[in-house]
Amino acid sequence: MKCSHPLVLGAAAVISTETDAFTFKSTSSRNLHRGGSSLLEAAPGEHITFAKYEGLGNDFILIDDREREAPSLTPDQSERLCNRNFCVGGDGVIFALKAPEDGDYDFTMRIYNSDGSEPEMCG
Repeated sequence: MKCSHPLVLGAAAVISTETDAFTFKSTSSRNLHRGGSSLLEAAPGEHITFAKYEGLGNDFILIDDREREAPSLTPDQSERLCNRNFCVGGDGVIFALKAPEDGDYDFTMRIYNSDGSEPEMCG
């Protein structure tokens, strides 16, 4: 999925392409607000690089956090990122996380659904 031009989301966010991934970057000290709660809490200059994948009618935001042991977004932030009306939109957020040092695999995975809940399994 590629965009030919940056998409502006309100006054506080810009989504621009980086190869096949997108970057969410806060462009002001204000955060996106609706109904008294911010859509994403991001400091000016902070960015979230992600890819968006679709399969069989479901679309997920994938965040490469393989250098971290925990997701870079909270469940609440993930829920807001999945909001199709005011943000990127998606059925959930998948985080590729750092694998345990004694593991035989490259990464672990955590998923937050679009409502911020964490499923026991997906698929």
